[in-house]
Amino acid sequence: MNAPSVTPDAVREPQAWPQPEPAPGAPHSPGSRSATTVDSPAEARNSRHTPAGPEAHGDDSGNALISGVRRKLADVERYLRAVNARRHLLVTVTIVAAAIAMLLTAPVAMGGKPLADWLTETFESSSPSWRILCALAAVCSLIAAVATSAGGAAGGPRAAARIQEL
Repeated sequence: MNAPSVTPDAVREPQAWPQPEPAPGAPHSPGSRSATTVDSPAEARNSRHTPAGPEAHGDDSGNALISGVRRKLADVERYLRAVNARRHLLVTVTIVAAAIAMLLTAPVAMGGKPLADWLTETFESSSPSWRILCALAAVCSLIAAVATSAGGAAGGPRAAARIQEL
């Protein structure tokens, strides 16, 4: 069995398709471009080329979309202001409560028994003053812990930072 032979005459070049004529006002060479064609947003900014908005085409759905986006942006900004104000308040409460706890315990720790005895006599207390100071310091520490925990709930500063990046 012999395979059929192929002669050069049997293989023909494909015929080229006829090229359409360019429209009036269109560029004539295949690589040429119009004056308003841009490759990147940076090039568009540099050329001061701005595409026509939906209002130029009489399209109200585009305007509704833009106004909806602006409303949502205003809502997000309002939310972020409220979250940031709350976060700042909680940070302030944490710092103040921790500082008061430190101020209540440090003098007795540094002054020792003589200072504790003097405070007990000065305030005419029936229980030792260090117990009262430590109880107040514990309350302040609890307030600081709750404020810290509440500030970190629901993502806290990281979630707000991610939203602001958008």
